[in-house]
Amino acid sequence: MADDDAGRRVIDGVPGLHWGRSGDTTFCGALEAAISVTAHPFEYTTLMGVTGLAFRTRWYERPGVRWCPSAPVGEFRDECEAATRATGWRLRCEWEPLERLARDLARNIDAGLPALAYDDQLNVAAVCGYEDGGATALMKSYSHGDE
Repeated sequence: MADDDAGRRVIDGVPGLHWGRSGDTTFCGALEAAISVTAHPFEYTTLMGVTGLAFRTRWYERPGVRWCPSAPVGEFRDECEAATRATGWRLRCEWEPLERLARDLARNIDAGLPALAYDDQLNVAAVCGYEDGGATALMKSYSHGDE
């Protein structure tokens, strides 16, 4: 864990997330990244299977488009509960702004446990640190790769 005098804490080793390399389902990709730095990691393909996301397709059709980008979305209560049952990781499914969850996220980071949250493009990201005593979440996201 890296700390500095500016109130920044970051869990070391959480990998970046990348389209085409980290899987197309951001929930499973971010979850794999988050738990990869723990004593009980799980691979993306295993997470896709145990949540049932590997077997789901959503069809969408409008002129010129036959694929809905929300097809691989998997961060709802059913998928979180399935991942919890299979992995033992307790996943809370909260629909609150990050500001309301800042204290809980900071506690997770302080305990060395990354969390999941939406990034600015509404993809699931791995929260791996914070600044300003928890007021700003630092995350690895598909939108920003290794940043």
